[in-house]
Amino acid sequence: MTQGNKLGMNEFSKYRSELMGLAIISIMFFHYSEDALSYYSAGIHYTITYWYRMIIGSIGVEIFLFVSGMGLYFSMKKGSGNNILGFYKKRFVRVLIPYLIYASIAWFIMDVIQEDKGISMFIYDLSTLGFWYDGRKTIWFVAFILVMYIFFPFIFNLIEKKQGGLRTIVLIAITVLVLECFRTVNPGAYSDTEIALTRIPIFVLGAYFGKKIYDNDAIGFSNYVIFISGIVAGFTNFFLEYMHDSGNAEEGIIKVLYELFHHFDRYINAWYSLGVMFLAILVLSQIKGMKLIGNTLRWSGTMSFELYMTHVTIRRIFILAGLPIWLVKCYFVVIIISILVSIILNKVSNLIKVKMLRE
Repeated sequence: MTQGNKLGMNEFSKYRSELMGLAIISIMFFHYSEDALSYYSAGIHYTITYWYRMIIGSIGVEIFLFVSGMGLYFSMKKGSGNNILGFYKKRFVRVLIPYLIYASIAWFIMDVIQEDKGISMFIYDLSTLGFWYDGRKTIWFVAFILVMYIFFPFIFNLIEKKQGGLRTIVLIAITVLVLECFRTVNPGAYSDTEIALTRIPIFVLGAYFGKKIYDNDAIGFSNYVIFISGIVAGFTNFFLEYMHDSGNAEEGIIKVLYELFHHFDRYINAWYSLGVMFLAILVLSQIKGMKLIGNTLRWSGTMSFELYMTHVTIRRIFILAGLPIWLVKCYFVVIIISILVSIILNKVSNLIKVKMLRE
């Protein structure tokens, strides 16, 4: 939607499902790049996965969380804001039902059958405490998003107040500062959980963009600056990583910049993801005739939560079983199984969710 000749913020909402689809597909490819790079050190597989990891990396997670924050703002604004308990019920039911149905099976296979760690470890991991206390990251996203749901009414109220933009910036700055202190005081615990905690800013930013979208704001000059500078920051990060990997970041300004960018890598990825989403929206708006691409992205987006859970756990099960996950044909089997299980999980959990939300 445009206002005059200006592109509107509501383009982010219009292509919400496509962005979620893009996010989950990129996450799947990212995980393959991890597996391939752990095995290949040269050749076409190495080259393709190295550059994919370098240019795209894990920003699918940032996109996922940005859109999640945006969606939660809409949920609160359209009625749940006056009924906090209703908001919690709706959000937790939508996540916990599919999670408990599927994760109880997946964790039992991994903890009890494959690793022989017993029922106590199975319960520990299923509760998501395994991530927060021991850094067991297989389904870390669920542990993180549940905590974000708890704190979201506070985030929403902060954004809704006067000078919501400034308050959002202050909240993000305080979050980064606290996390840096945490990193210094307890580097072990920080290392275990940074995969989630350093994603708080992009989630909060998604909620703030939700307000801008709801208010039907146009994309102004400052937004373009953020998007374009995000792309520049991302590619600067890639260049510095490449220089480091090739042994050319050992001294001088390149070394200083590499260490700085590497230290704040997650936050730079969040910044970069804003530019990538904007570019994706521009492309999506121009390929309306290519229905296969649009339909694939939309379907993947509507199934993104199920695909995320099934993909990461089936991949882990394959790894624990000693299967050659770095082979394309083996990883393709992981994806096919993930899709089939996701379809079943989606249908079963939706039946339960509809019944529970009606009560």
